[in-house]
Amino acid sequence: MTHQDIQNKSEDKTYENETQESTQLKNIIDMKEAQITTYQSNQMALYAEVKKLRKENDELRLFKIKAVEEAKKEADNLMINKCLKYEDEIKEVKEDNKKLAKQIEDLKKEAKDMLLYP
Repeated sequence: MTHQDIQNKSEDKTYENETQESTQLKNIIDMKEAQITTYQSNQMALYAEVKKLRKENDELRLFKIKAVEEAKKEADNLMINKCLKYEDEIKEVKEDNKKLAKQIEDLKKEAKDMLLYP
């Protein structure tokens, strides 16, 4: 074997090693690209889930606010009804007091007239 043959063989071996190494690197790159695609897909799914959860959270928040507003309205209505009831009772008591005062006046007048009767 000549020096040239040895050199050619060495160059062939180097080329073969470089080709093999290049193929391995390409495979690694392909795997990493697949991983990146998977991560991006997962990230998009997570973004969609976060968006959905935020919407649900907003809806629940609005539901709670509406529930509180309804409870306040109901409490206000109950209080107004109670106040109106007491106002009606106060009016009745005042009317009864007027009637009693009138009766007392009539009784006083009658008693006075009885005292003046001969």
